[in-house]
Amino acid sequence: MPIGVDKYRVPVSAKPPNKHITAFIAFHTGSLELRVSFVQVTSMALCQRCDGFNIQALLKPGSTLRFDSVDVKAASDAGCDFCSLLYSRVQRVLDIVMAWKGWRGPLYIQLSTDEPLSTSKKRASDTRTAQIDRLYISVVPHVYSHSQWVDEGEYRWPASPQANVLGVITDPTICPMILESPAAKSGDVRARLPQLTKDTERAELISEWLANCLQHPKCGKTVSGMQMDVYNQPLPTRCVHIESDGSGNKLFRLCETGGQSGTYVTLSHRWNDHTELCRTTTSNYGRRLDGDFGTLPDIFFQAMEIALGQGIQYIWIDSLCIIQVGDGGADWGRESVRMAEYYQHSVLTIMCAVETPFNGMFRPQPLKELIRLPYRDKQGCRNGHLFVFDRHETPYHHMQIADLFTRGWVFQEWMLGRRLVSFTDAGIFFLCQSCQPLYEDLTEIMVTPSQDSFEHLKSFFNHEALAGKLWHRLIARYSALYLTKEEDLLVAITGIAAEYRRILVAQKQTDLRYIAGLWMWDIHHSLLWHRLRSEYHKRLPTEPSWSWTSATAKVNWFYPEITFTYYRTKKCTIEPLEETDYSRHQPRLAIKGKLLPVVVRQEIPWEGDSAQVIRPITGSVFLSQPYLTKEVPLFRAVCSVCKPDLIGGWGSFEGEGIQTRLGSRAGTCVFALLIQARKQISESNLTLGRVTPFLSIYDVLFLDPVADSEKKYRRVGAGCLFEPELRKEFSPLPTTEIELV
Repeated sequence: MPIGVDKYRVPVSAKPPNKHITAFIAFHTGSLELRVSFVQVTSMALCQRCDGFNIQALLKPGSTLRFDSVDVKAASDAGCDFCSLLYSRVQRVLDIVMAWKGWRGPLYIQLSTDEPLSTSKKRASDTRTAQIDRLYISVVPHVYSHSQWVDEGEYRWPASPQANVLGVITDPTICPMILESPAAKSGDVRARLPQLTKDTERAELISEWLANCLQHPKCGKTVSGMQMDVYNQPLPTRCVHIESDGSGNKLFRLCETGGQSGTYVTLSHRWNDHTELCRTTTSNYGRRLDGDFGTLPDIFFQAMEIALGQGIQYIWIDSLCIIQVGDGGADWGRESVRMAEYYQHSVLTIMCAVETPFNGMFRPQPLKELIRLPYRDKQGCRNGHLFVFDRHETPYHHMQIADLFTRGWVFQEWMLGRRLVSFTDAGIFFLCQSCQPLYEDLTEIMVTPSQDSFEHLKSFFNHEALAGKLWHRLIARYSALYLTKEEDLLVAITGIAAEYRRILVAQKQTDLRYIAGLWMWDIHHSLLWHRLRSEYHKRLPTEPSWSWTSATAKVNWFYPEITFTYYRTKKCTIEPLEETDYSRHQPRLAIKGKLLPVVVRQEIPWEGDSAQVIRPITGSVFLSQPYLTKEVPLFRAVCSVCKPDLIGGWGSFEGEGIQTRLGSRAGTCVFALLIQARKQISESNLTLGRVTPFLSIYDVLFLDPVADSEKKYRRVGAGCLFEPELRKEFSPLPTTEIELV
């Protein structure tokens, strides 16, 4: 059949019957069929200014286009599609700025290829031209300073709306396999609309991304900085081997790799009822070696198809490649501690982050409403079209909030995997170590992650990070995740701990002892974790009270914003007690330090004299209004036994027993163990009339004695003592030897 347009489809050259054209072109040449996905194209309803749009004005780095906001509003009201899109994006910003009493003068809507507030802008002196895939929208006056704030700090020039990104693509009605659009051929516009209706199209997209990623130096290294060749890595103990029989059928079988090296793909997914039914056991192991898997979930077949589409014949799926039942957990015990290694050394990790994976992980995306603009070449001649669309509707947050990422086992899969392809209800996202996340059209998604997000930690988790703070931030994020089996708490971060140990070695740390989730080289600060607000006060009786592993809630460590120094001479000494069988005995700590009885009383209120003193010391992150966030400790006032009405410090407490006692108006008595002393700059010290801005602080653990034992104590909380009279009570106390259990 000659190349032509399917007679059952509307040719895009036809005059549109209304404002929109739905384009779907099917080309036929012999047995080859090429399809262009559905797109919603807005016809040329443009004002005179937009009809004269010239992309060349934005190709030089640092260049911008400005439009008077009054003119844009008028053109929008008159029906210009592009002006309507621009004005809808900035209307709230314009309203706020115009209502600002200090504002005078005209405002402009500015387009740029630079993110307005980016710290890594392209310089205008750069002679190279950009390949455009996005435009950033902002509001600016005629003349402005980047340091000037608008509306008491809500905006700063350039003032950017929350939805400030427009996607730019080449003509989607031209099939790139037959004819390139002028904008694409010139290289001026980089992006194209993805065509992901078939396995071959997804394979081509992944291949393009993978080829680029493998050129990144950082992506070829482990977290600890070791170089690796992903095409020649030791294979997992077992993999599923995949091959095609030549007629389109896929043959797969479980195979024992026998120490071979090669290339493989890993799958990260949440277990469900289907997964439980297809587990490898000792009874079906022989059949699986012969290729008999029975019924498998669709996501397993699709993951195998993705691997084979990259020419990779091995895939590792935990439920298939680890014996789950029948050997008393022996194989699981061996393989579970190697899982992180498998994810880090695979060529890519496929992440199934769709909410309902029972029908697979491929999700067709809704039509994009495209606005057509003229494309002018470097000679200024009009030559075809380019298209823009609202990139705000690229919902990256769908991946961030997916149920998969609430699971504890996924944490190290995400953190250690070098290349991730995440399939979500909102489309496909690509992530590596060197770039911002990419959407399925391979355009960047500018993400400003929160401090404890996976993205932020992933960029922070490397051999150059500050080792002490790094571990605490990792655990703060991990402790908020869910595990089906409580006994997996430390096993699920075995790989994270192994890479962290390598980071310590690279940073010349000598004490590499790792005990109950804490590192001995930083044990003093590591013991000072706080359980954040939670309705549950349960503790795990199988874990030592002094470790964060005993808490059944998110934990965090307090880091003052202003630098402080430790007094080394006022630290207690801490050593682990040797245990002959860790599986049968909880690890204990032998401590030489000072114990002071103190009284714990009411929760410290948000307002009042006590809060005014304490808040500058703790920072707003740790002492904040409960209704603003639940992720802060429940601070209690700590007082001297001699002066129970004088607040001398604060503490957060965990465990059901202590919570019951804290319900008493009179408070309850506990022991404060002095862990370390430090000084901190505090404005509250000057407010209180003290000469120096330095405030002496004692970091303490709060302990209860263990019944029927003279030396054993159990942790019930942690906190700080700052009142001089209370701190002086430690001076005459003798050093006591205790066991912390």
